[in-house]
Amino acid sequence: MRGLVEGLGALTVFILWLEVLGASVDLARTAAFTVIVVDELLEAHGTRSLYRTIIALGPLKNLYLVAATLVGFGLQLAVVYLPPMQEAFHTEGVGLREWLAVAVMGSIRLLVVEGLKVSPWRLRP
Repeated sequence: MRGLVEGLGALTVFILWLEVLGASVDLARTAAFTVIVVDELLEAHGTRSLYRTIIALGPLKNLYLVAATLVGFGLQLAVVYLPPMQEAFHTEGVGLREWLAVAVMGSIRLLVVEGLKVSPWRLRP
């Protein structure tokens, strides 16, 4: 189910950018790809516990995970903005509008998982 949410988010961004906003295929692909990467980087933090939220665990307690997330995000920035990587991956530099969409769509799955942890229907230890 989580993969379906992630895939739908990326597909929504791709179609929205390509068809509605008239962006190039490379820009639409870059935005969708970045949604997937950000979603996965954030999901790693959300799956540290089935029962406790990120805030309860302390978002900076696991320094290895924080470092890995920063490295992953740095690599994504390289793929998006460095010309040799843009050519290899067929990406384009993205602007503020794309980053806002990435932030929203990339965090949906994390917000749902974190919301379930505090809901009445949550898993109990």
